[in-house]
Amino acid sequence: MTVISASRRTDLPAFHGAWLRRRLQEGFCEVRHPFTGAVNHVDLTPEAVDAFVFWSKDFSRFQPLLDEAEALGHRVFAFQYTLNAYPAWLEPRVAEPTVLVKAAQALAKRYSPAALVWRYDPILITRELSIDDHLRRFGDLARRLEGATEQVTTSFLDRYRKTDRNLLPILAERGDRLEDPGLLERREWVERLAAIARRHGMGLSLCCETDLLSPNTAKARCVDRDRLGRLAGRPLDLPARPTRKGCGCHASVDIGGYDTCPHGCRYCYANAASDVALRRTEVDPAHPILEMAPRR
Repeated sequence: MTVISASRRTDLPAFHGAWLRRRLQEGFCEVRHPFTGAVNHVDLTPEAVDAFVFWSKDFSRFQPLLDEAEALGHRVFAFQYTLNAYPAWLEPRVAEPTVLVKAAQALAKRYSPAALVWRYDPILITRELSIDDHLRRFGDLARRLEGATEQVTTSFLDRYRKTDRNLLPILAERGDRLEDPGLLERREWVERLAAIARRHGMGLSLCCETDLLSPNTAKARCVDRDRLGRLAGRPLDLPARPTRKGCGCHASVDIGGYDTCPHGCRYCYANAASDVALRRTEVDPAHPILEMAPRR
């Protein structure tokens, strides 16, 4: 049995519902390895899949696809929902927070608050986006999401070549720059975020930030066998399978493809360049791999 992660590589719920719908109907997809190019077949039938973990910045148009997934026999869904309320120069094609919060509330009502994890991620510190600004944004979102989730996950920005290539030019245009707070500062800020989360009925977990853990925080498990077991009503026998240092996730199979998310977030690690992703918005739903392919 398998948990399907859909997807760390792109935003399937927001942009590629037609592809996912076709893959569920046909009962399989294929995934290309980003380095070797090898293609793996992934069984998506209800008999093979224990649960889905969906990742998105916009679930507002996803309910009809969940209806179809349930009609096919799928029953266990969890949602990793990234809501940052960042300015448009950082997240140029992300919907307004009011729309996103409404979708979160609808998912929690349909399934349960345990099914939804809010991600305030990543925390990106610049001269314009100070920690006080983050505390304000986080507090406002926590207030609006109260009752819709039990857990919020966060982490500080990880620097990759992709993120620097997309982020640093826009900061330079604005006369801004990344700030690199020290460990003690980050620990203090995390404690303040945890206190805000508690006031709104949420626990704070940290994604790959083991040096910031405290009695008031937990290690994040974005693919979490305990959470999925609660939703399934039975234990799930999933081994630990971290995706990088400090990761607490259990085993899953990630589907989707890189460079296919047109949100255009400047800090994204999954797109080499936002203009490439924009050209890849229209993928072929009939093709088993999520990438540009000739129409049949």
